[in-house]
Amino acid sequence: MCKKNTRVRDITLVCSDSPRSRLAVAGPAALAVRELFELIFGRGKLGRHGRCPAEELAAAFPSLLALDAATFDDFANIVGQENAGRLSAALELGRRTRMSTVGARPVIQTAADVHQLLGFEMGRLDREHFRTILLNTKNRVIRVCTVSIGGLSQAPVHPREVFKDAIRHGASAMIVVHNHPSGDATPSAEDNMITDQLAAAGKLVGIPLLDHIIFGDGQYVSLREKGLLSTPS
Repeated sequence: MCKKNTRVRDITLVCSDSPRSRLAVAGPAALAVRELFELIFGRGKLGRHGRCPAEELAAAFPSLLALDAATFDDFANIVGQENAGRLSAALELGRRTRMSTVGARPVIQTAADVHQLLGFEMGRLDREHFRTILLNTKNRVIRVCTVSIGGLSQAPVHPREVFKDAIRHGASAMIVVHNHPSGDATPSAEDNMITDQLAAAGKLVGIPLLDHIIFGDGQYVSLREKGLLSTPS
């Protein structure tokens, strides 16, 4: 609960427990996901489980990863098409804003370009994250998608999950990346095996795997540059 007479930018405000009041005082970063939902939809009418839309969505998508991977139909099945449209629009604005911070659809030509895009962030993560970089026909980035987040040493991946977003967003090619929280970017035997599986799957679905890049602490390894991934035919 906020304290009364909280001073923000030299203005004395009286803060209540409502998300709108807390937003005015502390900004959106201080709000829980459920509270952000409530700001978008309001309390609204109760849904099929006797909960408001914010509570319905918070229960259906307990993680940001699940929320980001959901489709319009997923949202519509829970809160109806009108609310699904609002949420889909808000999420897309967030994605476009994220993309604008690293340049408007940067072109990826080399592993060094990928390192410039994601290396600083991923080299400092304390859990293994597996992501895809989806590219158009000009090798411009369509978006970066998180496939899985694992433990200290492994993020489980399956070709079906890796290519799901690539197919949905019409990618022409893809690069996969993950980090080693140990700081050592040396590929493991499992990394090589996963790369072979994804390269084979990419040939089947017509979305070639251009590279698999592993980030460590201030370093990276490109499996293509190491000769561990053949050039797509």
